[in-house]
Amino acid sequence: MSAFTLRLSRAATLIGLALVAPLSGASFVNTTITFNEPAFPTSNTPVSGNQSYNVLNDSTGAIISTAGELAGLTGDSADLFMNFQSTAGPLGSASWQWQPTSTGRFTASHSYAGAVGVNNPGSLTSNSVTLTFGSHVSVIDLSLHGLSFNTAGIAWEYSVIEFLRPDGSSFSAAPTIGSYLSQASINGSPSTGWYVIDSRGTVAGVGGSSTTAGTSGSNDNLAGAGLGYANVGLAPGTAIGGVRITTFLEDVRGTANGATNFTSSFTDFTFSGAVVPEPAPALICAVAGGLFLLGRSRRP
Repeated sequence: MSAFTLRLSRAATLIGLALVAPLSGASFVNTTITFNEPAFPTSNTPVSGNQSYNVLNDSTGAIISTAGELAGLTGDSADLFMNFQSTAGPLGSASWQWQPTSTGRFTASHSYAGAVGVNNPGSLTSNSVTLTFGSHVSVIDLSLHGLSFNTAGIAWEYSVIEFLRPDGSSFSAAPTIGSYLSQASINGSPSTGWYVIDSRGTVAGVGGSSTTAGTSGSNDNLAGAGLGYANVGLAPGTAIGGVRITTFLEDVRGTANGATNFTSSFTDFTFSGAVVPEPAPALICAVAGGLFLLGRSRRP
C-alpha cells in the first residue's frame, strides 16, 4: 500500500466515523411547559423582543425542575426562543407581560384610549408571540392552551395561530382577514398549519354611534385538549419549528363609546420530540483532521 493510499484510508476512516457515529439523544413525550419552570420569572415582568429559556435537560430530555438544577447545568443550551412583538394603531396601546397567575402565563394587553372621532375607525392593534426551538431540539407533536382570544367587548378581538415548519416558514399561505364588516368568520382552520378564531358575535352595533358587547366566541378559550396537529391539518409525526400566536384588536367603537381594554394569554403547551446535543469538540476535531489529511494527501 502506498503512502498516499494509507493517508487517504486513514482520512476516510476518520471522516466515516464522524459521519456514521450515532449521536446520543434523549426523547421526551407529552412534556408540558407551564411557563412556571425555573427559567421563567417569578413576579410580573414585562417582556418584549427576543427571549430565551432553558427548560429541558439536554442529557435526559426531562424538564429542569429546580433553580438549583438549572444553575448546575453549565453548557446546557436554551431550548425555547420566544419573540414578543406589539403594534398599536391610533389611540391604541399594546404590550406583553409574564404573570404568575395560576402557574405562569404570558399575557398580552391591547387597548384603546379616549373616544373616537368617527364611527368604526377600523384601526388595528396587535400582540404576537413566536415560539421556536433550539437547533438541538426536534419536535414532532405540540398542542397549546390559551385564554381570551376572541372576547366580547366594544371593540373586535380576534386571533390567528400558525404552526411553523422547522425552517420557520409557513405550511401554506396566510389566510386573509378582512375588517369587521367585511369578514366572513372562519372560526377554524382555513388551510394547513393555520387556525383562526374570529367570531363577529363578540360585538354588536358596529357602524353606529355606540357598540355593545356581544358573546365571546366558542374558541375564546383553548381548553381541554388544546389546539394541536389535528386542528390545523398536520399529519401525526410532522416535524415543526414552532408556533406563532397573534391577537388583534380592531377599533370598531362608535363616537359615544369610551376607552376599552382586552387581554389574551398563552398559558402552556405540551410537546413531544427529542433533544440531540451538539457534536462534541473531539468529534468536530476528528472531522477537521480527516479533511486536512485528505487535502494534504492529494498534493504531489
